[in-house]
Amino acid sequence: MVQGKFLQGARETMANPILEALEFDEESGGISFKGVGYLLIRPETLVEFQKALEERLGEETQQLLYRGGFAGGHRSTEQHRESLEYGDVEIVQFMMNMGGQIGLNAPRAPAFFPQKPMR
Repeated sequence: MVQGKFLQGARETMANPILEALEFDEESGGISFKGVGYLLIRPETLVEFQKALEERLGEETQQLLYRGGFAGGHRSTEQHRESLEYGDVEIVQFMMNMGGQIGLNAPRAPAFFPQKPMR
């Protein structure tokens, strides 16, 4: 397992705890963060996939994509909650901060969440 090897150039220009902690398994080609697997995919790929589903399935596409997103988000939340030993408020803030650090234009946790540095 190689930690952050494929992001060496990025390290010089930014401090990002999530990207710095990514691990790359050279044998399998897998990318993980604290043991949770992730997939890098271009946004255009997802857009075209959604368009193709909508052409074939119509409105049912929204429900299918929602179910898939919910299942992945739930699984990721539970795995990180367990590995980081976070409570409800801490895991929500962690997941929202993580989204911003991996390139999503995700909203930040509302002001009523206590600010806590990421591990």
